[in-house]
Amino acid sequence: MVPFSPDIPKSAWRKRAELVRHLQKAVRPDVFSPQFLYDGAAIGFAHPTLCRKLGIVRMFRVRLRDNAEPKPDDKGAVEIKFKQSSAEPISPTETNAVILQGHDSPRRSSILNFLQLVLRHASNNDHPNNGKAYFPPPPPENPENRKKKIKYLQSIDNTFLELRRGVFHSVRPSMGQMIIVVDTVVAAFYQRGRMLDAMLAFFNVRRGDLRALSELSRLQLDNAGKFFRSVFIREEKGGVSGGRRTIKGLIDMGHITNLRTATVKRSLLSNTTDKSTTSS
Repeated sequence: MVPFSPDIPKSAWRKRAELVRHLQKAVRPDVFSPQFLYDGAAIGFAHPTLCRKLGIVRMFRVRLRDNAEPKPDDKGAVEIKFKQSSAEPISPTETNAVILQGHDSPRRSSILNFLQLVLRHASNNDHPNNGKAYFPPPPPENPENRKKKIKYLQSIDNTFLELRRGVFHSVRPSMGQMIIVVDTVVAAFYQRGRMLDAMLAFFNVRRGDLRALSELSRLQLDNAGKFFRSVFIREEKGGVSGGRRTIKGLIDMGHITNLRTATVKRSLLSNTTDKSTTSS
């Protein structure tokens, strides 16, 4: 089991998964090898080697802005506990019996969930994702793709948004075999770039016309605040990037100094299924 303190509700699975991912990748990679398979739910899966490292119960502190464990009194730190369950390890023999031979088991759903995580874990860790689909960066320029008119990125005019292609794959049981189903999807992302450019694009203002931003009405600022709410940004000072922050809203301060140094981090806006399903 993976409880959090302060508690993070299951509905915020994305944040739970991100904290565990940051813990494994940046804070304590020395411990989490092999990696802990986790998707933001209450339970994850650990290799026996990792189980021995974690013991019955082990607690870590993590904060997304730090690559080391924060102190107990540090603001924004989250405690993550890893508690071993009493369940028997999932073995290849049991997996084959349930999946390939069709034997009944009360742990059938757990075994399927485990296989889903094995299939998707690396992709979801390395690329932006929404918990199911992942969105890798565009491949190098390829003449064949131009001939086929394949576009991996498509900007949406006057919005600072872009459409990106992604992949959703899952494991489904069949008679005597497992089928890997692959769907292609399309999702809208906030583009990575300066917050100043994002505001100019949102209001369809000519690039460089900064005066127009200082003359925005309260209603216009409110609309922009709703559009950029919950977007991650980083502020640079003296060429040094600061910690990640989340936009809560926009306030009229009579100047645009902060907009000059803030950088929008590319993040997922929404997700819709696009193409048909293929399997192998």
